[in-house]
Amino acid sequence: MDAGWDAQPEVSGDGWVAAVLAEKDRKKVAFDEVQWSPQVDADYAYRQERYAAAGVRCAWFVRHDHSVHAPTKEFPIFLLAEDGDDMTVSLGSGAQPLADRVTALLQGRLQHRDYVSSGVPAQMIVHLHQDQCWRCCAPFMFWTVAGTTATGPCGLTH
Repeated sequence: MDAGWDAQPEVSGDGWVAAVLAEKDRKKVAFDEVQWSPQVDADYAYRQERYAAAGVRCAWFVRHDHSVHAPTKEFPIFLLAEDGDDMTVSLGSGAQPLADRVTALLQGRLQHRDYVSSGVPAQMIVHLHQDQCWRCCAPFMFWTVAGTTATGPCGLTH
């Protein structure tokens, strides 16, 4: 495999069968699957737990967008699409060939982030107010946010 890992198709373990299992330096990553049929979250969770119990990381590539819940570091999941005879993986607002995404994942160049920054600071209007306590008449401060503007990774301003 281009990423320097040994990969075998249809590898079975204790309660799981990986579509492809990649191994390198005692690390194991299952690519399960190129999942053609839709699944519910409980099925994904059960299967993911089986891999975790065996010490195998698992990444999912699925073709049904309703099967793609928010990915996490523990549960990487990607949306597949057919592009003629090739498969692509949607990532953000773009798509990359499946082989490139798998290689990037195995080489550590594709990693989960809890947030994505566009590099453009968000702007907001904050109003600061001073008032008096109705009970003791001591002054106190409070604030309200009147408006927020943020630019997403694709350049869209909200």
